[in-house]
Amino acid sequence: MSTRKEIVSGFYGQYDEDGRTIRSRHGQLEYCTTMAYIHRYATKQSKILEVGAGTGRYSIALAREGMDVTAVELVNSNLKILKDNSKGMVSSV
Repeated sequence: MSTRKEIVSGFYGQYDEDGRTIRSRHGQLEYCTTMAYIHRYATKQSKILEVGAGTGRYSIALAREGMDVTAVELVNSNLKILKDNSKGMVSSV
């Protein structure tokens, strides 16, 4: 019997999560819409917790804007990309 972690990792291992919000118009629209809602309620002084951060597309962008971001990710392959993409930004892992 598979564990939840194995099921989730298997699902997300089937496609390129890092490029999901860049490759298609649908992904670009999702990113722009989500960021618009975040900016509606969050300020540069906000503390953000992103659970299921994937490869960090939102977390990294918000951290670059000066927000205090904590990103949590279950899938090891996504976590590795998140760490690679945020080199120089990460205060603790």
